[in-house]
Amino acid sequence: MSKLMSKTILYIALFFSCYINSQKAYKIVYKVEPHNFIENKELNSKVKSVIEQAIKSARRDRYFLIANDKHSYFNNSQNMEIDFGSELDKVYDKVGKLITAFNKNVYNHYKKDKILFTRNLINNDYHVEGKPYKFNWELKEESKTILGYQAKKATGVYYDIIRNKEFEIIAWFIPSIPIPAGPDIYFGLPGLVGEVHLRKAIVKMESIEEINESVIKPSFKDVMPYEEYVDFVSKANAKIKKEYN
Repeated sequence: MSKLMSKTILYIALFFSCYINSQKAYKIVYKVEPHNFIENKELNSKVKSVIEQAIKSARRDRYFLIANDKHSYFNNSQNMEIDFGSELDKVYDKVGKLITAFNKNVYNHYKKDKILFTRNLINNDYHVEGKPYKFNWELKEESKTILGYQAKKATGVYYDIIRNKEFEIIAWFIPSIPIPAGPDIYFGLPGLVGEVHLRKAIVKMESIEEINESVIKPSFKDVMPYEEYVDFVSKANAKIKKEYN
């Protein structure tokens, strides 16, 4: 076989390989169903009104995940109805986002066991790089259907360094889509996470489609190692506690 023929065959093989891999990307849209958000029953009517509007805003939010078999990118929500015509609308949106407390974006490279996320603290964005959170997932026998896919249940434990508390997490993953991705930092299961139960909300997969789109890693100038971020949050919490005690 001639060298020209060999190169031609190689180029064709590479082309079809790239094409096939690109077809394995998915675009997932998640929606939010708040629950148990108002724990203090003694709140005054004005505060309750703000919270009720924030819940409505959260229900309109949509979160997006692009994922393939190597990495994924999750970004914070796009509110489907509000155009933020008033300052109050912005307040409702900000309070509504506290229900999930998601990062602004999360890039997850599961092949390299690394994540890069952006966290907004006190109106400042911090870009943090580290390893994915280990939830110590326990797979359960229970199953249910999500958008026509058979999903399996898993439970895990999450320690929130900002609230300094530990919470149980319930996730439903789809084994037939063997991509260890999910909304925000909630991933690492043997299948795409279709639903996750958080402290104040249930995040559900609203739609999923196969797309011809690459997952692009975000580029930031100032990236903080996760250990430095943990130290920063710990010191900030201590300062706030001291000021308010």
